[in-house]
Amino acid sequence: IFSRIKQQLKLNKVFQAFHLEYDIQKKMGIFKMSVQFPVSTNSLISTLGFLLKKNIKLLEIRRIRIENFTEEESLTTFHDLLDAQWMEKYFKKSFFFRKIILPVNILFSNYRRILIKDSSINSICFGASLANSGVLKIESNIESGEKIVLISSQGDPVAIGVSKINSNSFLSSFSGIVVETKIVLMEKEFYPKKWHFGLTSTKKNILFSTGIHNYFKKKKFNHSKWWVRT
Repeated sequence: IFSRIKQQLKLNKVFQAFHLEYDIQKKMGIFKMSVQFPVSTNSLISTLGFLLKKNIKLLEIRRIRIENFTEEESLTTFHDLLDAQWMEKYFKKSFFFRKIILPVNILFSNYRRILIKDSSINSICFGASLANSGVLKIESNIESGEKIVLISSQGDPVAIGVSKINSNSFLSSFSGIVVETKIVLMEKEFYPKKWHFGLTSTKKNILFSTGIHNYFKKKKFNHSKWWVRT
């Protein structure tokens, strides 16, 4: 696709393209296509005209679907939102608000889910990957390399990642990385910090307070794991 802003090659996918209507007299046509986000439709039409050696111009764009939001079910207008606000203000009825403003969980209805522990949420919000010990429940038929949404015990989406193992390998393993975090959805410090409270971390903190780690440095031991020697 040729960009008008910066001359740089962009590789995006066009999944489907349908020709719906064409008027010979007006020389205008309507077509429908399904593309990968983000794709500049105007640049796509210019590239199509360059390949066909025709001067093609885009007159109007109508977005009828975004992910699993369709025009018939999920899209609404600002007039409907204004009417819902009027009903809420004068009649104290929030039914129209709940129908217009959908919860964020609907965005991830097409993804497979993994239920994680509350103690591992804050570390994931800081960019850590999900380990085997932080999983409460995993959905079946998960394949390696598949996009996964991580949810808390309250049902809130935490992050989106890529699975490193499948469901069968998870049942047979006891440690290792399960999901590599790609996009974090929850704010930091929303859940309390739970790392550095394990057995090894507690032992290290006690030894740091006594100053015994300086003894191993003076003796020129390999003090990368000096707490194991005590």
